[in-house]
Amino acid sequence: MRIKIWLLSLTSIVIVGVCVVAVYSVRQYVPALGLLILACIAIALIVGVVGVVTWVGKYFFSMEIIPVEESGAYARWFGRIVPLAPLGIAAPAPTKARGAKTEVALAAPTLFDLIEDGTIAPGNMEMVMGYDKMQLGKGILELIVGPWPGTHAIAGKGRSGKTRRVLANIAQALIGGAQVIVCDPHFTKADSLARSLEPLARYLTIAQGEEAIVAASQQFLSEMESRVEDASRPCTPILIVFDEWSRLMDENNAKMPEGGRDLLVDVAKNCSIQYAGYYGFCCIIGQIWTQEACGGTDIRRSLQSVFVHQLSAEYAAFFFRAAKWKNKAEEIKRRDCIYRNSDNEIAEIVTVGVPDDTATRVAAYLASLALPEPYQNARLDMPDLPLKQPSTQASTWQETRLVEAPGRSREARQEAVGSNGSTSDEISEETLRRVMRYVGKRAQKGDTAAIIKKELGITGGRASQEIDAAFRLIEEGIEL
Repeated sequence: MRIKIWLLSLTSIVIVGVCVVAVYSVRQYVPALGLLILACIAIALIVGVVGVVTWVGKYFFSMEIIPVEESGAYARWFGRIVPLAPLGIAAPAPTKARGAKTEVALAAPTLFDLIEDGTIAPGNMEMVMGYDKMQLGKGILELIVGPWPGTHAIAGKGRSGKTRRVLANIAQALIGGAQVIVCDPHFTKADSLARSLEPLARYLTIAQGEEAIVAASQQFLSEMESRVEDASRPCTPILIVFDEWSRLMDENNAKMPEGGRDLLVDVAKNCSIQYAGYYGFCCIIGQIWTQEACGGTDIRRSLQSVFVHQLSAEYAAFFFRAAKWKNKAEEIKRRDCIYRNSDNEIAEIVTVGVPDDTATRVAAYLASLALPEPYQNARLDMPDLPLKQPSTQASTWQETRLVEAPGRSREARQEAVGSNGSTSDEISEETLRRVMRYVGKRAQKGDTAAIIKKELGITGGRASQEIDAAFRLIEEGIEL
């Protein structure tokens, strides 16, 4: 026993001696060895903590499957029980809590839905712009309706929805009783605006090519100047539409007759300045809106309203000051657009649905109405007319028109309308009925004659007196 203890003691002494000799031999490496040991201890601690966290996570978040024979199974996970259907059978959808909000995405009604419900109707001088997109996303159909947008632009890239917008506006103009002139320099394209409107050729004028466009524009100017100078001339609404405006403004366009570019600029500017009061309106469609491409800054500044479809922020900056709308224009969807009205109010709207066969269906609708003038002679002849600069002299006519009302004497009519001159100018009952219908709707909304004139850009002349006369007759309870 003592021998064993002596041997163990001797062995221990030898081992300690060897360790002492070994440590003495590598004494210069002792600090590095200590750091290595500390690193190993740290790694061991980290692995231990990760292991504990993993175990706790599995314990609390593991899914427990409880089979129920043929009926499938139930899964218990984090305190929740979810039914699992057998293979091949869909699990029952979880029911929503009472009071949970559900967003309903509505599709915007089509142009023909609005015709059917009477929103768009013959003689209606209000135009449907579209639906408020924000409200549409909430499941609310909020229709944006207002007076004709005056001289306006439809801006956007190719395939951005401009043509659908134009078709909707032209269809409403024709149904409302307006004459329409469409100017298309790219009429040879398979999907050109001119070809899209071919089924409506009986009801409107389509000017194809630069020479025909200049001739039609000259006739439009002549007609509007005649209205300015002659108070007795009928004022049927006329809408002239220019497609591919940047091409028409190109100074290097060899197909444009001499002086034609300046003539088209006069049409756009005068529609903004004075022709709206005589029911002359202009629509400009284009993709590029730099000073050179749009005919000068005066054209952009004179626009009373604008529909901006998908467009680069650089061009959108010509129409909107706020960065929000400039950036929005780049990412807007095809059917949507940003609408800025004459009061500089801006909203994102969705165009009413315009089916591919819209022109054919509108033509059939107009034919079914057996409409009187001006529908029967809606087309304008386009002879080769010499170019001349339109007169910008304002009308000096100050006479008040006498309105023909059934069952009233001339003296009574003159008292109702008021007389500031000695010359009478009777208007047709159809014209009076149309004006009174429009004025009556606006009056029900609380609008005054001054508000209506301001929105329509009317500063005087025949149109101003028609509105005043209609207001007086409505106030006296006279109906036609």
